[in-house]
Amino acid sequence: MELTSKQEQILSLAARGLKDRHIADKMGLSVRTVQNHLARIYTKNHTNNRVAAIWLYMNSEIEIVERHAVQGKKRVSKKEKC
Repeated sequence: MELTSKQEQILSLAARGLKDRHIADKMGLSVRTVQNHLARIYTKNHTNNRVAAIWLYMNSEIEIVERHAVQGKKRVSKKEKC
């Protein structure tokens, strides 16, 4: 599964038990933006819920893509297992 760094941040906070509102407040985003990111995460990893996405996040290596808007390039790094 390949996630953007922002999606990884959101999923990491969700894995710590934070609700959408708390994630939004912590990251300076709207609740709807957090929900949209989570929906994209579910689509990318072929799940339909938070628990399944968190389980995959905690039990697999996930590629995090950092996008550089100016150059249009992306850099990929592997998430280390906890």
